[in-house]
Amino acid sequence: MFRDGEVKSGFGDVLSRIKAQDADAVRAEAKDLGLDSYFSIHIPKIDAKEDIIANVDPGDKSEYLEALSEGIAHAKGTFFPGQGKNIYLFSHSTDSPLNFARYNAVFYLLGKLETGDRITIYFLDRKFTYEVTEKLVTDSGDTSWLEERGQGEVLILQTCYPPGTSLKRLIVVAVPK
Repeated sequence: MFRDGEVKSGFGDVLSRIKAQDADAVRAEAKDLGLDSYFSIHIPKIDAKEDIIANVDPGDKSEYLEALSEGIAHAKGTFFPGQGKNIYLFSHSTDSPLNFARYNAVFYLLGKLETGDRITIYFLDRKFTYEVTEKLVTDSGDTSWLEERGQGEVLILQTCYPPGTSLKRLIVVAVPK
């Protein structure tokens, strides 16, 4: 049927209800994990789960330290799930489980991830699943991972390495599954 130049398929209401039900299911799943479906992460293998603070300047120490005390930081200037480009998240590590709470060291066990492990990001009531493809250690001053790589959507997780130091950076790379 044509109305004001639009084609009506009759499926609009059905599709809207399905999308709303999907969003409800994602919100419920995130809530069951103790997370907010607005922006959060869950890494089942290492039982890491935390809310993500969006658009944190990785070059502003006071800004990122404040964000890291509340959750995982999303690097300002990188993208978000579903946008098809680099998503860069960073968090503290620590050398002792005793310091985990003190430093909010969500990525404490990030080094245990291996190729094929799953990572879930909840973003704007949608669920995005990624699979680890690479893990490497870089120099602490290596900021190249913040740059767009032109390889489609890539999730990059970063923490200090070895845990509890700032000598180097551990990078975990994952792609949409």
